[in-house]
Amino acid sequence: MIKNVPIELTPFICDYEKNPPVGIDLGTSNSSIAKWINTIKHIGTHVYTLNDQDGNLMPSVVYRDTDGDFLVGNAAYKKRISEPDRVCSAVKRRIHDASKNILLGDEYFSAEDVAAQIIKAIFKSCIDTGLENPSGVVVSVPYYFTQNQNHHVRNAVNQGIQQSFQFATLPSDKAPKLLGLIPEPVAAALSFAISNMESALDDYILLYDMGGGTLDITILHVIISGPNIKFEVLATDGDDTFGGEDFDHILENYVIANETISFDGLSEKLKKSQQSRIRAEIRAAKEKLSFERTVDLIIGNLPSGQIIDIKIKQSEFESMLCDNCNDKNYHEIFLQILDRTFKKTKISESSITKILPIGGSTQIPFFRKILENRFPKANFLHFQNNDTDSLYLSVARGASIYAAYLLDNQKKTQFLPSEKRIQIIQRTSHPLGILSNNGRFSVIVPANQQVPYRAEKIYEPTEYADESKERILSFDIEVYQGESQLIRDNTKIGTISLPDIYAHGRNKANIKISIEFRVEATNIDVTISIPGSNYDKSDIYIQKNIHLEERK
Repeated sequence: MIKNVPIELTPFICDYEKNPPVGIDLGTSNSSIAKWINTIKHIGTHVYTLNDQDGNLMPSVVYRDTDGDFLVGNAAYKKRISEPDRVCSAVKRRIHDASKNILLGDEYFSAEDVAAQIIKAIFKSCIDTGLENPSGVVVSVPYYFTQNQNHHVRNAVNQGIQQSFQFATLPSDKAPKLLGLIPEPVAAALSFAISNMESALDDYILLYDMGGGTLDITILHVIISGPNIKFEVLATDGDDTFGGEDFDHILENYVIANETISFDGLSEKLKKSQQSRIRAEIRAAKEKLSFERTVDLIIGNLPSGQIIDIKIKQSEFESMLCDNCNDKNYHEIFLQILDRTFKKTKISESSITKILPIGGSTQIPFFRKILENRFPKANFLHFQNNDTDSLYLSVARGASIYAAYLLDNQKKTQFLPSEKRIQIIQRTSHPLGILSNNGRFSVIVPANQQVPYRAEKIYEPTEYADESKERILSFDIEVYQGESQLIRDNTKIGTISLPDIYAHGRNKANIKISIEFRVEATNIDVTISIPGSNYDKSDIYIQKNIHLEERK
């Protein structure tokens, strides 16, 4: 018998055309999808060319025809002028709302329903070009999304998967699984780290993600040393109503006011059609202002013979961003978010060595100049090499890497290079706590805590159930997430029902309710203990897991 001979391990085999890990960037303006590949010929990500979109990006626009069928992407975008009442865009900005309040033709849909059509269309295009069944799916979300918003994104993705004909024919245990959500800045940073994994790095990176709907500013520490890749989120802050859609609206109001355009007397359909036409031309003009100092905007054949013929200067547009348009001064808000982000870290602004822009709106020179002036020694990535593809595609790339990472962590696959050790450290984006007796938000876990994180608070009951004072009035523990002291402004993410609490001769002030949160990247383990408070004087002890991507 031969001993001490190395055993050759059977390598993990994956068909990267049919069954790769995939990542989806569900964007406000555009969406994309990428896969992770690890073959002899290529290690890295590949962004799908969507065969019905003539490129990597699919406009996040949905159209519903008179027969009830949906078109998504470029085909839907072309319908925005002729049939505006059947078209929905920027649905990501409405994903917080579960109600069916989006009218497409003669029927109302929820934001989840509309977003599901985008997911379904993305998968269909990939299926037409060889994808059969992804090994796993990860979808990106803004870091500053609440769990309420994340919950609706998760529902939309699962709905899109279920509605896809290719996946619907599979047994339920074989259908693609949504592995999780990843914050967009983390996905972009992961894409950057993996694309530079053969280099030695030790950088503090400021990533600003500004697309069609949201702004996230995130500070990360990325270290690549030999086989070790570590990146840690140090702080994040943002605004989910700060992006290209807002800037389009500012310019639209400016042009309509200066050209005295009126829609009076028009039918609602014709009014929406003309507004859609003007908005499309204004968006194109805004994009040109990122590279030209002056743009001529000419739009003819408007109602009542009106014509728009106006010059817009880049300096005028920048002034609009500072003039409290839409009741917001975007210059001040950008600086406030930047300041808040740094206050959450222990590093100085001079520590920033690289600035990583993500999203089409980062091409607006106004915001780039703010960062260049504030961080004169930092290297601006992407722009120097005119690498605009990374602005739009790195989030999908990073999401596919994270899908591979999650699958590998299940110990069943080896998608990522086996010689590399990847460590991802994230933080809480919003405070977590409970509803207190005065109707206020009692914070247990502050924002920006490195996960896993543990915190505990002691409470006492406020009311007896009867005059004998032997039993405490039963109540629920409601778990919330948010920034406001007012509970109504925050998001409820879970409820834990308590059993009867018995005083056994104690004053209620001497009955201690211990609530402990143990926070992971996507979960809270809540432990509630009340010593000597069961009917038989034993301890009350309750444990519950709350998934942070779901709202109970």
